[in-house]
Amino acid sequence: MKIQQFLLPFFLCLALTAQAQNNQREEAANKALQDYKQLATLSAFPPSDRISASSLEKATLGQRIDHQIIGLEDLRAYKNTSDPKSIIRPINRATYPVLDANGMVITSIEVEQINGKWQTAQLGNRSYVQLFEDVRKANGLKNTEVSLVRVPGFNVYFMAREQNGRLDFSLLNETPMADISPRQFIDARTALDRLVPAAQKYNGLPW
Repeated sequence: MKIQQFLLPFFLCLALTAQAQNNQREEAANKALQDYKQLATLSAFPPSDRISASSLEKATLGQRIDHQIIGLEDLRAYKNTSDPKSIIRPINRATYPVLDANGMVITSIEVEQINGKWQTAQLGNRSYVQLFEDVRKANGLKNTEVSLVRVPGFNVYFMAREQNGRLDFSLLNETPMADISPRQFIDARTALDRLVPAAQKYNGLPW
């Protein structure tokens, strides 16, 4: 009974902390959207990135996409007998698709937590978010069934899903770093195994 009396406030505190973090993240995302609405029609944006005022007026945020990453050092040491989850790290960064009145992706915003505060990280990257949504819908997957896994050192983006106890990756953007067909799900072990040689050869210089 005493243990239960101790654990209940503890778990309640965790739940309240998580909710507060979610609220702060959503507030940062909504602020970023308002900032984008003010900036996107300015001439400072390249013509290809400008969005009509009518589209922006009714623009809303889509479902959050949480980021996870795989570092190059972890990738270099990876063995295909290992669990891929062992080298995937969650980070305090998230992407929100920006949708028009018809639910189509017109751009995106990213927020990240720095020194405990959520703030805008990037505005206006539509390409990988559109690919993410296209792959998700083509495979009949819900937002809650997929996540984004990045290999920042190689600028590689994967969609991850787990089915029947197996983690699968779908490469979103084509890469010269490995022979992986984009937008097709394969075993995460296979995908990582094909990236390992490039990681082991990579000297850290720009490519």
